[in-house]
Amino acid sequence: DSIFRTVKDNPQHTFIFLTKQPQNLTKWSPFPDNCHIGVSVVDGNYLQPAIQGLCEIEAKTKFLSCEPLLGRIPLNGLAHHLQWCILGSQTQPMRHPPRAWVDEIISACDKAKIPVFVKEPLASHYNICPNCSYINNYAVMPSPKFEAIRPCLKCEAIIKFECEEEK
Repeated sequence: DSIFRTVKDNPQHTFIFLTKQPQNLTKWSPFPDNCHIGVSVVDGNYLQPAIQGLCEIEAKTKFLSCEPLLGRIPLNGLAHHLQWCILGSQTQPMRHPPRAWVDEIISACDKAKIPVFVKEPLASHYNICPNCSYINNYAVMPSPKFEAIRPCLKCEAIIKFECEEEK
């Protein structure tokens, strides 16, 4: 109760709540408008319970945090239930998900007009703009690797990418 009193008393702030237990969210619904309510999913096995849990609550902003992304998450046809999506790699040990999984989620969110936040180091690993989630495909060679500062090909934000040496 004291947490939600603080939330309601501070509408100028955004409070982000993230859980791995979406079935518990109904206990606190409806959420104040300045709350972003999210569920962690690591692969497709967690997707249906997460979406169901989010559909059962009242919240202005509902999101998935696909982090660490350990398996394919087929969001097609489900992204419209969300207002936001977060993607991230496994850390310690560092393990990036396959590019196809990342592209599939970004594509599904783009179709549903849902913003995606791609966390570092995943964003720079796949040349994804952290500003607009655009996948920048620069002409590259296989080696050696270097870091470069380049404009995003979509929004022109200046960002640091992990790149292969150009010809």
